[in-house]
Amino acid sequence: METNATPCRANGVHASYKIGKLIGRIFPEPPLHPEVIVHSASETTEESTNKVWAKLEELGLISF
Repeated sequence: METNATPCRANGVHASYKIGKLIGRIFPEPPLHPEVIVHSASETTEESTNKVWAKLEELGLISF
């Protein structure tokens, strides 16, 4: 997820976050080859979610 790092850093560089049932970690360096990039500052939640679902389907991890 690409987002404004300032609010994230306010919680600490390696802070944990929870969104609904999802738990994640904030890392200081982005992955070298991400499978999907979500731009939370410029995409709607629906757009971002659709990108993630599409990638999971492309990888054969889910099917609709």
